[in-house]
Amino acid sequence: MSILAEEWSTQTKLPLAFQSTQVRGAAQTEDHSDSQLLAAEESALRGSQAKLIADASVQPRIGVGAVILNERNEVLLVWRNREPEQYTWSIPGGKVDPYESLETAVIREIKEEVDLDIAIEGLLCTAETIRPEQEEHWISVLYFTRVIRGIARNLEEGGAIGEIGWFPLNDLPSPLASFTVPGLQAVKQLYSQD
Repeated sequence: MSILAEEWSTQTKLPLAFQSTQVRGAAQTEDHSDSQLLAAEESALRGSQAKLIADASVQPRIGVGAVILNERNEVLLVWRNREPEQYTWSIPGGKVDPYESLETAVIREIKEEVDLDIAIEGLLCTAETIRPEQEEHWISVLYFTRVIRGIARNLEEGGAIGEIGWFPLNDLPSPLASFTVPGLQAVKQLYSQD
């Protein structure tokens, strides 16, 4: 288990089992105790999930995010002023609009939030956030991207985003949004394989 994963669990008060472990191209190791924890948590949530299934107004939503590194290998993070995951640091991104492709959505969201033109280098991982108590279920598709043009600046100051900043991967701020953690872990794994 990584230190980043432990921090996420401590900050969110959610078990590590809710993290995505699907990282494209990265070797996966599975701790048997994590499997048991996941099974126990899934069993405990079945009652809550059954209630939510009965409520047709609660549907999974699709989000996208971009892990953007600068020339110093610092990651761009934004402070979230609004739900979901209000008052946390996250990678920039947002929801996919109807009839919009995932790639188009992530390019649009990054331009709208931080005024950067990006190119998608590849699919990094997926992250799922389930919060029955808040009637939220998000499936986030996270991309590894590079900046084509622009200097990061907050276009939503006073709105959805409070501030933005570049942070070293080994010295991240807290608290981190839960969907951000798998993306940062995936990038760390990619860089450790080099």
